[in-house]
Amino acid sequence: MNKRIKNIVFLTGITSLSALASQVFAETIEQNSVNKFSKHQNMLEQVTVIGSEDKRENIPGSAHIVSKQTLQRYQYKDVHRALKEVPGVTVQEEDGFGLRPNIAIRGGRSSRSADITLMEDGILTGPAPYSSPEAYYFPQMDRMESLEVIKGAGNIKYGPRTTNGTLNMITKQIPDGKQGDILLEGGSFGTYRAGITAGDNFENGGVMLNAFHKQTDGFKDIDFVGGNTGYNVEDIVGKIRIHNDPSAKRYHEFELKLGYYDENSNETYLGLSDADYANNRNRRYGASQLDNMDAKAWQVAGTHYVEFNSDINLTTTVYHNEVDRSWYRLNSVNVGGTTLGIGSIFGDQAGNASYINALQSANTSGGTFIQQNNARSYVSEGVQSTLGVNYGLGATKNKLEVGARLHRDHEDRFQRRDTFDMVNGNAVISSVGVAGAAGNRVQSARAISGFVQNEMAWNNWKVTPGVRFEHINLKREDYGSTDPNRTGAGLSQNENDVNVWIPGIGVSYAVNDNWKILGGVHKGFAPPGTPADPNEAAFSREEESINYELGTRYNQGNWSGEVFGFLTDYDNLLGRDTFASGNGTGTGNTYN
Repeated sequence: MNKRIKNIVFLTGITSLSALASQVFAETIEQNSVNKFSKHQNMLEQVTVIGSEDKRENIPGSAHIVSKQTLQRYQYKDVHRALKEVPGVTVQEEDGFGLRPNIAIRGGRSSRSADITLMEDGILTGPAPYSSPEAYYFPQMDRMESLEVIKGAGNIKYGPRTTNGTLNMITKQIPDGKQGDILLEGGSFGTYRAGITAGDNFENGGVMLNAFHKQTDGFKDIDFVGGNTGYNVEDIVGKIRIHNDPSAKRYHEFELKLGYYDENSNETYLGLSDADYANNRNRRYGASQLDNMDAKAWQVAGTHYVEFNSDINLTTTVYHNEVDRSWYRLNSVNVGGTTLGIGSIFGDQAGNASYINALQSANTSGGTFIQQNNARSYVSEGVQSTLGVNYGLGATKNKLEVGARLHRDHEDRFQRRDTFDMVNGNAVISSVGVAGAAGNRVQSARAISGFVQNEMAWNNWKVTPGVRFEHINLKREDYGSTDPNRTGAGLSQNENDVNVWIPGIGVSYAVNDNWKILGGVHKGFAPPGTPADPNEAAFSREEESINYELGTRYNQGNWSGEVFGFLTDYDNLLGRDTFASGNGTGTGNTYN
C-alpha cells in the first residue's frame, strides 16, 4: 500500500483562454483608461488584510502573502500545503486531504484552527466565530486567489481573537476582461478534480463564477468490508459587481457574493494501535465503516464601497453564513459493562487490550459499539463598516481607519447515540437513540465591536497605534436529554457578558533603503465560553495576554527576508474540550 501511494501520478490538463482575455483587457484599457480599474483596486484593498507585496513591506510587524502566482504555480488542493511556506504558522495533519485544517500561529493550539481569526474576503468565516470557533467547515483552496497571514499588533483591527494571528483568504476576483479557465485532473484511487472559473468585466460592472467538483475513493482500507474512505465535494462561488462612472463626483461600487459548499466524506476519529499502525498505517478497523461527515454551507455577502474623494472612503458589508453538518462516527466501546471513549482506549493500549480486540474483531464478542450522530447547525451573520481617511498633520502623513461590526452567531446541537454489533465484519445497528439525548443545546453570541487605528509616517518612522473594543454576550441554553421537542420543561440557561479594550502599537524605522527595524506590543484576547453550571466562575474568564514582537526586514532587488522574535505572556490561557483533540469528551466547554 505504501509503495502504491508513493507512485501516485496525476495527469492534469488545463485549458486557458488567456489570449482572448489579454486582447479584450488591452482594448478596455485603451478605451476606458486605467482609472476604472484603479477605483476597483481601492475597494479590493478594503477586503484584504495586507493587499500587495509593496504594502506588506510597509507593515510595522510580521506579515506574509501566499500570492496568486504561487497558488497558480503549485495548484494546492490543501490549505496545509499552501501555508507551510509561511513563517510562524504550524499545521497538524488529520485526514490527509485537508478537509478540516488544524492551523496555529505563533504557538497557539492548532485544533480546528480555533485559536486564530479566520476570514474570507475580510469577513469572519468560521461557522460560529464567537460561540463555537472550531472550524469543522473550511473553504476549499479551489476558490482561493491568495492567502494573507498577519501577526502582531495588526491583529487588533480584526478580532475577536487577537492573541496569535489572522488568516484572511481572498477568493477569486472578477477579472478585468473576458477570462476563462478549465481544470481537469485525475489520478489513482479514483481521484479526480474538475472545475471552471469564468468571468467578464463590463462598462459598469462584471461577473465571475468559480465552480469545482472533486472526489476520491481514499487511500485507506477498511477491515472486512473495504469500501470508500474518500470524499465528494462541490464548491461554488459567484460574484456580481456594479459601479457608476469612475469620473463621477462620488464613486460607488457594489459587489454581491454567493457561495455554496456540499461535502460527503467517509472520515473517522478512530485510529490504530501502535502495533497495527507500524504494520499497516493505511488500515482502518471495521468498526469505523459507518463513519461519515455530511456537511453543507451557504453564504451571501453584499459589499458597498463609496469614495467621497481621493482621501475619504467608506466600505460596508452585510453577510450571512450557514453551516449544517452531521458527523456520524464511532464514539465509544462497551466491554463487560464498562464504556470507554476511543481517546481513552488508545491512551492506555496495554490496559485496554480487550477494547482494541473488540475493534479488531469481525464479530461482536462481549462488546457493544456506540455510534454518535453529531448533528449541528450554525449561523453567523452581521454588518461591518470601515471608514478610511488620509490626512496630513504637521510633518506627518496619516491614514486613519475607524471600523465597527455588529455580529451574532449560534451553534445548535441536536445529537443522538446509536449502538451496533459487528456481524461477520458488517456493522449492524441494534438500537437507534433518541434525538437530543447526546446533546441538546444552543450556544449563541451577540457582539458589538469597533476599532480605531491611525498610521503616522514621518521621515524614516512609521508609528501605528490602535485600540479595539469588544462587547460580547454569550448565552447557553441546555434543554436536556429528556426534552427532544424543546418545550423548555428542563431548560437550564446561563449567560456571560464580556467587555474588553484591546490596545496595540506597531513601530517601524527605515535604517536605509534596504533595512528596517520593526516592533510592536498589543493585548491578546479570546472570548470565553459559557459554562453549563453558572457556579463555575472559572469558565467565564476570557483569554488575556500581552504580546511583544521585534524584528528586522531586508529588501534589495531580488533578495528579501525578515527575522522576528516574539513573546506571548499569558495571564489566562483557554482550552476547549473537543473530541477532535484526541482526549476530549466533546462537550465544547472551555477551561483555563
